[in-house]
Amino acid sequence: MHHLMFSIVSILLGIAFIYLARTEIKNIKHLQRAYQVTCHSRRIFLGRSLMAIAVIGFLASFVLNILIYMQFFQFHVLTGNNTAMASFLFITIYLIAKFILLPKHLKLENAKNI
Repeated sequence: MHHLMFSIVSILLGIAFIYLARTEIKNIKHLQRAYQVTCHSRRIFLGRSLMAIAVIGFLASFVLNILIYMQFFQFHVLTGNNTAMASFLFITIYLIAKFILLPKHLKLENAKNI
């Protein structure tokens, strides 16, 4: 029962992060087409790019951590602690990009659209 519940939760989390990565990549493509090159648009593009890289990196670390847990890999170098630390770093990068790099007025516009 525990293994089944772990599998279901892992699959649902994986699907959610794949959707988030897809959304971030769409945002980057939209930014490339919509904005002219200014200092402000570079900051938005850098923040969104960093967010996309962080989500994709977190997804890769998440999948590796699950594969290590299921004992598909028997390497001594690649451990659960290493992948957990990588996941933490990617989440930290995502939060820095979201709350520090993106301009505040962009967050207010997104909040009004919801």
